[in-house]
Amino acid sequence: MDSTADEWVGEDTCLFPCEDLEPLETQLSEELDAELRGCSVQVGPHKVKLYMAKQRADDLSPDDLGLRIWPGTHAMAFLLLRLEREGVLAGRSVLDVGCGTGFIGILAWKAGCGLSILSDRPGRALCAARVNALANGDDGDILVRCLSWGPGSVDDTEGEVYNLILLSEVLYVAQPTCVPWSLDKDDVEALVKLTKLKLSPEGDAYITYGNREAGGTEQVQAAAEAAGLSFRELPLETVIPEEVLSQTRTTALRRVRVFHLRHARGV
Repeated sequence: MDSTADEWVGEDTCLFPCEDLEPLETQLSEELDAELRGCSVQVGPHKVKLYMAKQRADDLSPDDLGLRIWPGTHAMAFLLLRLEREGVLAGRSVLDVGCGTGFIGILAWKAGCGLSILSDRPGRALCAARVNALANGDDGDILVRCLSWGPGSVDDTEGEVYNLILLSEVLYVAQPTCVPWSLDKDDVEALVKLTKLKLSPEGDAYITYGNREAGGTEQVQAAAEAAGLSFRELPLETVIPEEVLSQTRTTALRRVRVFHLRHARGV
């Protein structure tokens, strides 16, 4: 993660105030087998200790992109602050799907949610989530589980459902082979079906989408409605303060789309 004083600004640059932390010496960080940089990130009134890849995204393999944070991650963080102000987070169980470093699920817990599950496919990102759960004083309310969708999917959440599902930057094309590129239809449908399966009857699911692909919003909406979920897009200016969106360094953030999914009535 990068200090807000850095001159270089990429999609994986942290826009929140942050201070460097000392390296975390644990068996988990050794198992991760990756160079981590620790930062104390200030998000509204909440301070999150976050360990993530020192390398910028351009130097990471596609499988390790979750070791950084992205524009959709920032949008989800601002959304959580809004939901906290509205008083709708307290005590809710939360599932952070494709959690990467676990930043969003940890922030949700700090913002008042109850049990927070950080989930991702097996790999370095899931190990980083364990490191960060430990760093933030995990007392049993932050758990880390394997969960993925599509071919070869795994599910260690034991059939549980959740009041709140957060999906931040889980839809993208890591290595596009043509221009313009588009999301994989099967991947979108599998993710939406997983969301429906894990969402409690009165629950809410939020997707923050980086909007780099042609027709991505329409694909997500079609898949959601076909699966029996309602789809609503939230205007970005209702989620992120104007003083943030107006900064020159937030070009990628201004492109983000925010979706709200629920179980459709009568389905």
